[in-house]
Amino acid sequence: PNWSYAVGLRTQKLAALVLVAYAIATSTVVFQTITENRILTPSILGFDAFYILIQTILAYGFGHLSISNTNPQILFLLQTGIMVC
Repeated sequence: PNWSYAVGLRTQKLAALVLVAYAIATSTVVFQTITENRILTPSILGFDAFYILIQTILAYGFGHLSISNTNPQILFLLQTGIMVC
């Protein structure tokens, strides 16, 4: 009976999905342009699995509570530094 509530939630989720789809498509095209290879994608190279490995190591090494209480900017810089290295 309360359609405005349901539509509002679904609209936000749909907008988030569209934004993520656009970001993934754009990043893949930029990556392929930089590497000058149309077949190569970050997923084929295993960057997504490497990111999950980094998250697992950080959570296991520092503990879940310390990771969730860490400043997000510091955590982002740490993760980015590990991925770049």
